[in-house]
Amino acid sequence: MSRKKIAKISTNMDALQRATEKLKKLMELINARWGWVVTLSAFFIFLTCFGTLYSFGILLIELQEEFGSGASETSWIGSIAIGLHALGTFVSSALVRRFDNRPVAIAGIFLCFGSVIVTSLMPLLEVLYFTFGVVYGVGINFIVISSINLILRYFPTKNCSRATGVALTGSTVGMLVMNQVVHHLIVAWGWRNMLRVVGAILLIVSVPCVSTYSQPSSKNLVLADSIAPLEEGEGKEKEGVDEEKKALEEEKQRLKEKEAEAEEDEAKPSRCERLRNMAYPELWFLSVGIMGCCMTLTFYYVSMMSFMTTKGFDKSDSTLFMMVLAIAEVVGKVIIAAVADSLPFPKLYLFVLASLLGVVVMVVLLFATSLGLMLGLAVVCGLLVMSVFDTLPFSICVEVFGSTRGLDTSSVVIIMNGVGLILGSLLGMSVDRTGNYDSAIFASVGIYCFSILLFLAVPIYQRLFAKERYVMVRNRRKALLLVADGPERTFAPSLLPSPEYIYLDIVSVV
Repeated sequence: MSRKKIAKISTNMDALQRATEKLKKLMELINARWGWVVTLSAFFIFLTCFGTLYSFGILLIELQEEFGSGASETSWIGSIAIGLHALGTFVSSALVRRFDNRPVAIAGIFLCFGSVIVTSLMPLLEVLYFTFGVVYGVGINFIVISSINLILRYFPTKNCSRATGVALTGSTVGMLVMNQVVHHLIVAWGWRNMLRVVGAILLIVSVPCVSTYSQPSSKNLVLADSIAPLEEGEGKEKEGVDEEKKALEEEKQRLKEKEAEAEEDEAKPSRCERLRNMAYPELWFLSVGIMGCCMTLTFYYVSMMSFMTTKGFDKSDSTLFMMVLAIAEVVGKVIIAAVADSLPFPKLYLFVLASLLGVVVMVVLLFATSLGLMLGLAVVCGLLVMSVFDTLPFSICVEVFGSTRGLDTSSVVIIMNGVGLILGSLLGMSVDRTGNYDSAIFASVGIYCFSILLFLAVPIYQRLFAKERYVMVRNRRKALLLVADGPERTFAPSLLPSPEYIYLDIVSVV
């Protein structure tokens, strides 16, 4: 063999070896950040599943025309499905505990697929309450709970809001994309064939994504407890830059010691303690406030296109409104994912701000007659109202009550979230009785105002009557310290069975 051939073979071997090393490093990097792979997979699953669900406003008009039904009667189909995506937590959390995240997510995907296919064949409106409202709602609940639970396993501390925000942004991107797809498919082939095509899209996108739902390594399952209570006088303002730096270092050291203790002691709270956690008055202030605001979200998702029709806008204008609303909500969720964990104040006050803006949007809707004004309202509502109430309820309790109590209190908040989304269809009774949505808008204004009082009552009650639970400020300081330490590491999938660390473990309380 000539020297040239030997040199060429040697060069090729070196190139192959370098390529192999680069590929190995790339795989190691991906494995080290597998939590973000799971997050992106959840994003695309939410895109197709929630996109179909949030396109129900277009389907609502078609169903009314075909079956001759009223707005309230028909909107219950969509609101049941939207509400059950959170209300079905009782069932899905037990299944996640028993069968793990991936099997439950797969079951949810096939329930959603079967729902749209069977619904496309149904000749009676009443049957759609079950085939679409119940079955699709339960299926999407399986997907949401298993996905969010797994994401929070990978990101139990500082990237909690960021990771969940990225995943939940998929639902709004889906509303943006699928509203256009659904509209054009209905125009071209009718609503029944539209459902069949959407079902195929759902299956093709979701099945490969759910294959990434592997459990994290057990060393990532650290129950990051809230930091120790502040000593007397520690909360006062410290004078001098040196003293402030020293206090931050002491706080950081205390946090590390507390997390080290959590790693050694993984004892779970008793059932009585869990029941006591769910009986906190401020928890119900928060839950009822979120429930009311979620009722108004149903108005946007389900009844907005019908509302614009009563205002004299055509279907193309309504579709454009929903597209702008979705774009604004996507931007809002991206901003929340980027900055929510670094805000200098507790995230609870974002609910207050969103409710105030919700009042403004509803009042302006009473007088809006031009498409330009409606599109402006869509930007404000999606960017500053819907993005908050569609993202933060999944993680707010960890900050308000601490991570230990957050496991149980979050279940109550999410379930009340689902109740609100279902009850939102009551707003559709306004057009059936009066021919317009004015009564629904006035009711929404009242709900927002009452919710503001409830949100503000949470810190006031804790500070006056439950100082041991007033941890929002300390948890905010903890999050800022963690962000200063750099990005949170995630771990590669593990073949070991995961511990019983379920985010929505309310079934074990009963």
